[in-house]
Amino acid sequence: MDSFSIAFMNIAMIKYWCKDKYTPYLRPLVPSLSILAKNMYTKTKIEKSDKDIFVLNDVVQDEFETKKVFSFVDKVVNRKEKLKISSINTMPTAAGLASSSSAYAALTMELNRYFDLKLTRNMMAKISSQGSGSSARSFYNICAYTKDCNIYEVPTNLDLLMLAIIVSSEKKKISSRDAMNICKNTSRDIRKWERKNKVYFLNAKKALKENDFDSLGINMEKSTEFMHKTMLSSKPSFTYLTPRSKEIIWKIKELRKKGLNIYYTTDAGPNVKVLLQSKDKDKVINILKSIFKEKVVEC
Repeated sequence: MDSFSIAFMNIAMIKYWCKDKYTPYLRPLVPSLSILAKNMYTKTKIEKSDKDIFVLNDVVQDEFETKKVFSFVDKVVNRKEKLKISSINTMPTAAGLASSSSAYAALTMELNRYFDLKLTRNMMAKISSQGSGSSARSFYNICAYTKDCNIYEVPTNLDLLMLAIIVSSEKKKISSRDAMNICKNTSRDIRKWERKNKVYFLNAKKALKENDFDSLGINMEKSTEFMHKTMLSSKPSFTYLTPRSKEIIWKIKELRKKGLNIYYTTDAGPNVKVLLQSKDKDKVINILKSIFKEKVVEC
């Protein structure tokens, strides 16, 4: 790849779960708040081709995946030429590690570069939301995404870091998109989720402003737990968490009781993320690696 675009995935601290509508950019059902990864990213290159091709991690993708990507492309640009889109993910795809956030952010950046669209960062964030709701947050470090589609940086003096404990790298059986539709349409907790997550969002923003790490972590865990509650109260009921995911979550809470200043979150997958402050990085990584047989990586 000579000229290309790179976007880093982001991890939601206050969860985005369920869409409201597109106008044409996504208006999420609830506000969310995220942190940008430092190591997990997507690199994407566009070049002219004799037919539309989508290549992911050096593998030509099937018709379904290719149509999905190019339907997004055609929302962004009015093109006449055929394109080859080549992407590399440095994290497992569709395994609950937010690969779609960096994927559509990188694709939006690359469309902006290739077609010289001269889009602002905020405009790219909004456009990318048409491909993946979480991708809009991959344009800012600590990012807020509100219900009325305002996307912006949230300042803080906290030096935050997110780790991932890799329970599984396998592709999930229910896509996030399908899972959100099930929850929105059938969960008896969905209206309460809207009310509760707004409170968690405001509390977390206040915590960032006041550099209150513990309040941020507490509200992150509350948002995470309620998001998974909407899945359990859906019809059919489902969960992404495995027994091992739950064991790890329990152990993280036990470690915190013993003085290790860490908090957990999970998304639409079994892998567990750990929020910490950068000053504690070496200590936390050493302890987690000594306890868990799973791979512990810096996001």
